[in-house]
Amino acid sequence: MDYYSSYLQFRDCVRRPDLWLRTLTDISFDEESLACSKYFAECKAIIAGKPCMVYAPISQGSTRIAVDSISALSSSGNAISSIAHYADEHLTNAHYDAYASIFVEEITEGVLLAEALYTHTRRNLERGLREFRKLLRTHDISLGNITTTNIIVDSDNRWHPIRCLYAQQGRTRDAKALRAIANEIKECGIDERGHTTTEQTPSSSADYPGKLFPLCERRRRVITKEGVGFVNENNVCVLPYKYLSATDFYENRSIVTTIEGRVGIIDRYGKYIIPAEYDSIDFDKVNGDSKAYRGDEVTIFDYLGNRI
Repeated sequence: MDYYSSYLQFRDCVRRPDLWLRTLTDISFDEESLACSKYFAECKAIIAGKPCMVYAPISQGSTRIAVDSISALSSSGNAISSIAHYADEHLTNAHYDAYASIFVEEITEGVLLAEALYTHTRRNLERGLREFRKLLRTHDISLGNITTTNIIVDSDNRWHPIRCLYAQQGRTRDAKALRAIANEIKECGIDERGHTTTEQTPSSSADYPGKLFPLCERRRRVITKEGVGFVNENNVCVLPYKYLSATDFYENRSIVTTIEGRVGIIDRYGKYIIPAEYDSIDFDKVNGDSKAYRGDEVTIFDYLGNRI
């Protein structure tokens, strides 16, 4: 049977891997990197001293998707990415002795391409893109999820894909994504004089046009004259600039203040987990509860946004 985890089970695993994992003992998770997509929950980790991404299947069919990807990547001799499959690794139900798979992907030290676009020269970025295209072409691999937040640029300007969970033989699926990245390099990359095409010169990876903040869970906070909003990894606005303030996303939640001064918590798609009806909200990163204050009243919400 294809057992899979829930996001909350994986969240507990990240916090106490000694209780939830069977063989991965020399592991420490970066809790702030915990995130979730349609098929997988993920978190950065250090395993035996090496940086890795750890993925847990969270829906039916997720394990098969990752296993098929490993098969495709192995045909390239793991020249593109190396993902290990730990079957029956994650305890999901102690009463029924049920276990689910865990997938571990080794990652390279460097910066995300989403940041490198604003801090690296156009020449180096274009060279990295050419070499990356050649790598995929040589091994006849399509990754299917190429974005600027799924590529790490190392100190030698080489590109290393991450989240390679959807790889397939053939090169037909990545052409559009690679063209989009090529266009972004032309627009954002720094020329040899230290200027972008918009003649703005970021001084560090924390300085972006329009004051973009670091990418958190595929969302980047942006402050404008109209208000605070979020763009995705491709710098496309996904949450309008309508908030008076907002925090960076953490565990699929941002504490926002509306123009009217009311505070709530939204998810990455702008849906309210806790409605904007309060004076302030505190999120407890340990137990996942939130305390919402309105005047002298305190309302407690659980992790899913239900009143306690």
